[in-house]
Amino acid sequence: PLPSCRGGAPNAGWRGALPARLANAPPALIASARSYQRDCSTCHGREGGGDGPSAHFQEPRPRDFRAGEFKHFSPGLRQRPDQEALVGVLFNGVPGTGMP
Repeated sequence: PLPSCRGGAPNAGWRGALPARLANAPPALIASARSYQRDCSTCHGREGGGDGPSAHFQEPRPRDFRAGEFKHFSPGLRQRPDQEALVGVLFNGVPGTGMP
């Protein structure tokens, strides 16, 4: 699993049942939603708006994913990040931010 936010307690941003729209989702998507719930929602919020309960303690503020805009790109390219680049951000964080 991914680490909790730096300097904070384990995530408390989104607990309980997953949204009803995931009721018939493939198992991999449900597992991903649970990982987001556990590891990301305290900063990025339940719907990915960068408005989780820890967001106001972060500078820079957590990313709002809802617009589908990417801040980090594939190395050497100015295009949407590929899966490898996204996984790198998830596991290595973003230097100078609260992203663990």
